[in-house]
Formats: sequence, C-alpha cells, structure tokens
Amino acid sequence: MTKDKLKNNLRLFADNGINLVLISLLTGLFAGVVVTFYNILAHIGEETSVKLYSLLRDNPAFIPLLFLGLSAGAIVIGTFVRLVPMIRGSGIPQIEGAARGIIRFKWYVTMCSMFAASLACIFLGLSAGAEGPSLEIGGCAGEAVGRILKRNQMIRRLQIASGSSAGLAVAFNAPVTGIVMVFELTGQFTNFLPVLIGVAIGYLVSMLFRVEPIYEKNLELFIEEEKLYENVRKERVCLAVQPNSKADGAKVRSIVWPTNGLVVEVVKADGATIVPDGEYTFDAGDALVFECETDSLEELYGYMYGIVGKPSETEENEKNQI
Repeated sequence: MTKDKLKNNLRLFADNGINLVLISLLTGLFAGVVVTFYNILAHIGEETSVKLYSLLRDNPAFIPLLFLGLSAGAIVIGTFVRLVPMIRGSGIPQIEGAARGIIRFKWYVTMCSMFAASLACIFLGLSAGAEGPSLEIGGCAGEAVGRILKRNQMIRRLQIASGSSAGLAVAFNAPVTGIVMVFELTGQFTNFLPVLIGVAIGYLVSMLFRVEPIYEKNLELFIEEEKLYENVRKERVCLAVQPNSKADGAKVRSIVWPTNGLVVEVVKADGATIVPDGEYTFDAGDALVFECETDSLEELYGYMYGIVGKPSETEENEKNQI
C-alpha cells in the first residue's frame, strides 16, 4: 500500500467513522436531554390534569369553565397543527419521511410546536401519548445536530433516525425498542453503529434523571385511582422441595415462577443457607424462601405447590409464613 493511499484511507476513516460516531454522540446527548425534559413536563402535566378534573368533579359549578378552557385549547392546538403540518397526528409518519429523505423540515419550528402542542393536549386531558412526540422531538434533535455541524443530507437523515430512536428509548426506558425503530423508519439496518450510540447516550441521560416510563406512570395512576393496593401485600413463604416434584433436579431459571416474584434464599438439608442464581439446581429437601406481591396468599401457595410439590398433611400444618 502506497503512502498516499494510506493517508487517503485514514482520512476516509476519520471522516466516515470517527466523525460520524462523534456526531451520533452529540445527537444522543441532545435528544436525551430534550426528550427527558419533555417527559418530566408530561408527567407533571398529567398529574395536574388529574387533580384539576377531580376538583371539577367535586365542584360541578365550574364545569362551564372547563368547556371554555377546552375550546380555547382546541383553537390554539388546531392553529399549531394547521401552521406546522409536521406535528399532525403522532408525527411518526412525518419523521419516517424525513429519515428517508422524502420530507424536509425546520427542526426548531417542529420541535417547539410538537413540544408545546402535545403538552397542551396532556394538560387538557385530551387523547395524547408520549411515544409519538418523544420520537419526533428526538428526530428534530438529530436534524439540529446535522444542520448546526453543516453535514450533508445523507448524514442528517441518519441522525434523524438516531435521534428519533433515542427519543423512543427515553420515553419507554427501552433501548432495544428504540433500535428496532430504526428499521421501521429507514427500512434497513445499515449504519447501525451510529444509531446504537445515539440510543445508548439518550438512554443513559434519561437514567441520570430517572425518568419513569410513561406506561408505568399510567399504571401507578390507575392503581391509585382504583385503590388496588389495598389488598395487595408482599408475602414471603418458605416451602420444602418434595421428591419427584417439578423443582426437584431443576434449575432456577428453568422454572416458571409467579410474576414479579423472587427466590430469596435456599436452606439446604444440612442447614447451609445460600442465595441462588439462575444456574442453581434444586434438590429434594431444599427449603426455598420465595417473595412475591399478591392479593391472595392461598393462590400463591397453590401455585407454588405445583412447582415444589404439596407437603404431607403434617408438614402442611407446620408451614411457616416468614
């Protein structure tokens, strides 16, 4: 290899490799910060909306004010949508078109408009989710990095896909979902590394701020409203592994345990206590301690007996709840 050719290869590597990786780092950082901030405000807006509607339910005289506020909000949101077509619907089809080079848009206009309009919808209690806005805001962040650094359209398209995937990963706290979204947006898995970097950085930023996944937040609100935790308790039971049961000779990881449950420890027949991992193999006579949230201790015992075997009548009377 000649000296000139070596220099040319190093230059290409710097331009197409290192340069692209650094841009993806900036995209992930920018998308992570903006989308994390958006999700924090969305959580606050949702909580405020629930409190406001509860207040109106207890004070029906103020309901006319609700309709007045909803009408004003509809006018404002409708104006945003009319002036900025990129934020219509979820915004996902538009950002897909941008990632494929079909649609051009001004990132700052789209980002600010989607940010404001979707938060207004959430605050007013309208049908709106965080996944679409998070994805589009992340895509805008990718376009912003490409524009500010004056990169060509092909690089910007890749950063749009990277940023939108990072935004989705932040919204759901699910980086793998964000990576899969790349294929849906671009129809291919080429240039995978820059996208992976963007998703990873965006996800790490959200972890720093400990953003709660939107569906987990909705679950908590539903549980609180329906008072479902009143009967749910964390139970810890101790059961002996019976000979010829499903657990006898089986590894921890091969057994289908109750959801959200954990084998805390195992007491061997000689009295030794161990904390098992997934590779631990049960022996008949082992006493396992299992912890799980449930609203029925009887059902928990019934399921566990199907795994470790039901003890004799004498042992049944002596069973201990720890």
